Amino acid sequence: MLDDHHALGKNLVLCSLRIAGLPVRDLGTLSARDIADIVRDENIELLLISTLMLRSALRVKDLVSYLQADDIQTRVYVGGAPFRLDPELWKKVNAHGMGENSTEAVALVRAWMDEHHE
Repeated sequence: MLDDHHALGKNLVLCSLRIAGLPVRDLGTLSARDIADIVRDENIELLLISTLMLRSALRVKDLVSYLQADDIQTRVYVGGAPFRLDPELWKKVNAHGMGENSTEAVALVRAWMDEHHE
């Protein structure tokens, strides 16, 4: 989550991913720069970002910019209220896709894993 301390949606997604048996790690509430540094240092290939507040959702664009500047190819998927209220917001912040709920998050991760880890 990008400086967003409203964790209900994130926790629902985490639980759904864990129940589905998918590997997941909670990075907690961090800045865009801190997330980009962790992604780079730990070679994270797929990143799910959950936000409740619009200002946090808009910071996804900063995160993606940091990743691109460091030539990191990590896929970034987003979800949360701002993205449901504006279905095009994920494109505006340069994310790679969006899930509307925890079920869609599981489907996105499974599809990505099928494509990249056959």
